[in-house]
Amino acid sequence: MYINSINHAKENYNMIISYNKGHKSYKFYNRTYKNSENIYTIIVGKNGSGKSRLLNGVIENFIPHNLIRKHGNSKPGEVICTEPPKKIIAVSTSPYDKFPLIQPQYYEPIINTFYSYIGIRDVKSFDISLGFMSKIIKELLYIRLGKEGNYLEVINVLKYLGYSEELIITFEIGTTSTQVKKFLEDQDLSNLSKGPSKLHRYFFEDQFKTEKIEKLKNIFFEYDFRKEKRLPIVTMNVEYIHSEMHIHDLLFLIECGIARLKDVEIMKLETERIHKINEASSGQQCIFTTFLGIACHIEDNSLIVIDEPEISLHPEWQERYITLLMETFQNYKNCHFIIATHSPQIIARLSQQNCFILQMDEMELKNGYEMANNSVDFQLANVFNAPGFKNEYLARISFSIISKVGKTNHFDDEDLRNFELLKSQIKNLQNNDPIKNLFQLIKELKKNG
Repeated sequence: MYINSINHAKENYNMIISYNKGHKSYKFYNRTYKNSENIYTIIVGKNGSGKSRLLNGVIENFIPHNLIRKHGNSKPGEVICTEPPKKIIAVSTSPYDKFPLIQPQYYEPIINTFYSYIGIRDVKSFDISLGFMSKIIKELLYIRLGKEGNYLEVINVLKYLGYSEELIITFEIGTTSTQVKKFLEDQDLSNLSKGPSKLHRYFFEDQFKTEKIEKLKNIFFEYDFRKEKRLPIVTMNVEYIHSEMHIHDLLFLIECGIARLKDVEIMKLETERIHKINEASSGQQCIFTTFLGIACHIEDNSLIVIDEPEISLHPEWQERYITLLMETFQNYKNCHFIIATHSPQIIARLSQQNCFILQMDEMELKNGYEMANNSVDFQLANVFNAPGFKNEYLARISFSIISKVGKTNHFDDEDLRNFELLKSQIKNLQNNDPIKNLFQLIKELKKNG
């Protein structure tokens, strides 16, 4: 269940204040921060600490349980929020995310969906990457027809990623002319389920089955699928959309499973060369698909939940990720982005006042700007509690204490803070880590000081 916070009129409109379950309580932002800007909460914690379950628990508070396929049987905790979100977007490129999936029979047209899952667990394809891309392109076509504002944001995403605004999208038809002829003779859908065709039978299993079969017949007749196998191509930008098939008919074939994505081509602005997206690196494809997916759905007062965005991303792209996310969607107001991550590079770019870090293990909330613009070793020690072997940041503050206190025989406030940090991290160091020896020297200095 979720509870509206009292006195929320003076607070940010749509923000998750806290999540409570059992004896645990997790805060998501500092309530003294009052601004219509978007808020970013980064969740960190060790594997098994429950980051993904926490994200899922927050989402399930707002979605009727009969609409979703739940991941597990545990009951969600209690969400305290200023107002319930107008839209929820869940994003992941992991096959192990725990986000709920909408039951197929309750799936609404894309432009009306309150909850949107941008992930791969519902992708029905041997080629997961192409299947995920196909899912996003289908949503993009719906948006291009119905929500001009969101499509302009899609264009901005393309520009931020260094691409032109024009997409050339090629589909392939999985049915043969022989299959089409047999279907038109007896209207038996099983004729379209043989060979390479992957007909979505559930699409026809509702009260509109007769009307859908009739529409499919009309499409086959209108474009003469009895004679030739087609490769529908769609070219679209902000000014026009061109296709040899009516887009609504093409979308119907996509929903049926008869039309499948083959290629997406786009021009790289730097080189002015046309590139196929499926030939890009896995990291570039992840950024491309997830950002386009968010852009298709986001509106003011949205909750966007992202699980481990660093998967498949080179450290350079991890470092750019949070800045790119902020800049791409900065025109939206009162959105709350909640991101679970293991990436120090993402933490290092949380330089603004609207960024917060939730350490799950300690149930502690920190200001992002206090941790930003520091080294990876700093983040590993101060944020992730996983300093690793010969952590350079811990070594540096150890030598600093030894040098200063050796001269003054006095621990100032900075020395005491650094001593407490070293003390808290000793249990996370290997027995042969030389920093342990340095800490013993510092303990002797403190004892004799």
